[in-house]
This record gives sequence, C-alpha cells and structure tokens, in this order.
Amino acid sequence: MLAITGLLFVALIAGQGNNIARRRYDDSVNGFMAFLQNQFDFAMNIQNWRDHITPADPNYNAFTAQCIGDVGDSQIGRSDCAIYGIMLEFGTGECDYNNPKSGCFVRYTWVVGRDYRTLRNANPDSWAGVMDSELDVMTSDIGLRRAMPWRQQSVEWGSRLRTPATRTGDDPFTGWNENVTGAIMIIRMPISNTVQVFASNSLPARVDSIFHTDFDSNDTRVINQTLGGLLTENNRTNPKFICLDSPDSWQIGGVSAMRTIAVNPNANNDSAVQLFMQDTQNQINGVNYDARCSN
Repeated sequence: MLAITGLLFVALIAGQGNNIARRRYDDSVNGFMAFLQNQFDFAMNIQNWRDHITPADPNYNAFTAQCIGDVGDSQIGRSDCAIYGIMLEFGTGECDYNNPKSGCFVRYTWVVGRDYRTLRNANPDSWAGVMDSELDVMTSDIGLRRAMPWRQQSVEWGSRLRTPATRTGDDPFTGWNENVTGAIMIIRMPISNTVQVFASNSLPARVDSIFHTDFDSNDTRVINQTLGGLLTENNRTNPKFICLDSPDSWQIGGVSAMRTIAVNPNANNDSAVQLFMQDTQNQINGVNYDARCSN
C-alpha cells in the first residue's frame, strides 16, 4: 500500500511539473506573438521615444544630413524627417541571456525618411500619378533608413528563436536553421496610408546588423545605409516563420510540442501574425504550409 501511495505521489509531482512547463512555454509563445502584433499598432500610431537633439549635439548634423537635409529646426515633430514604422532584427548564435546579441533577443529601431508631404509640396508637378509607384517613392525619393536608439525585446522563460523547416503541399521539408536570421520591417505607406510588411531571411550586404559592435553605444543617430534593398515584392509575398524552442518544450513533448509563428507580409494589420496549428497544414494567402521545429 505504501509503495502504491509513493508511486501516485511521484506521478502527481511529475504531472504538476509538466503543467508548469506547459504554462511557461505557452507564455513565451503568446508573449512573443503579442510583441510582434504590437508593432503594427506602433506603425499606425507612431511614438517618438528619441531624445531631443540640439545643434550643439554632435549627433545633430549627422541626423539631419542623413534623413532630412539642412533644416534649422530640431524640435521633435517639427523637422522634415518622418518616422514611417519599425524594423526588427534578430540576434545570432546560441541563446544566452548573458549575451544580448544571442538568439533569444530581438532589437528594433525606427524606420525614418524624408517627409513625403514636404517632398510633394516642394515640386507638386513631379508627383502627378505617383499612386502607381508608391513603392518606388519609398525606395528612392524618401530614402528609408534606421534611426537609433534601438530597443530590445527578450523571449520569456528561456525560449529561443529558430527557423523551422517548412514545406508547401507534399514537398520535402527545407529551411531548418538553429537561428532566426534577417529582419521584419513594418511601415506605414505615406500615400495610400496602408501598413506594408517586408520580411527577409537575410539582410542586403550594405545593411549592417544592428547587433554589430558599431552600435553598442546605442546613441541617437541615423544609420547611413538605406533600406531600399528590403522593399521588394518578394519580401512582401513570402511568409517569415519563427519557431520557439525552450527547455520547457522538451519536457512537454519535444519537437511535436513546439509552436511556429508565421508573419504574413501580405496582411496589413496585426492579423499578419499567425500561430500555426500543430500536425496540420496551415493556409497563408491561399497556399498550404506545414512547419516543424526540426529537420
């Protein structure tokens, strides 16, 4: 009788541990989904968290020259520099909470450029029929760039970000990677007033990652490299997949318990962030996708 009671107690403790692991893993998935969805609200309702820059500040000239040209008014909200949205970049390497550059962190910066209204008002004749080429306007005339300071988001409960293997239909699974790479850019288009998403699994060579040591100081400035290379039709068509892996996921079932988050660039609100169902195909833009957090 005592032996049976002991076994029941051990089973009860093990079951309770699994329940805790499940709750922690679900919290990490839901928390990261909420973070991604909140970025759409930011793109529609811009908040300026940068410090005030004055002409005496050594960063002032670089900020104005790279973004807006020579203007004399540095007051927040009164320059010809507009904030168009936000850009997320993923850390690299093994997840290590003592190393903020690892694969359990995301850094994000504003996406800024020349104010569309200022450009249009300066030469209205050249903007006739521009609705047909809004993407061209964003890549050339406005000159989108990232503006620091960056902010940082960690994943809860020791979870890390990986790239899952995916497939369409009955094709073989491909794409498994230990780390998520690339970026997600969410911007509000100035003419159509719609939110557009651009997702890439890599960065153009001329765009240095915000995780580079050059940006450790995190001072207020605009980064020289333009982001036109990310604004392609391909990057707003193909979904970006992110697998959340953690010690808890292995306790509650391993690979079969891990969840994949998909970011659909074809959507223009927070519904772009989808949680894939497990053991079934999920549809994005009429295409059936399957994802798993392993080869």
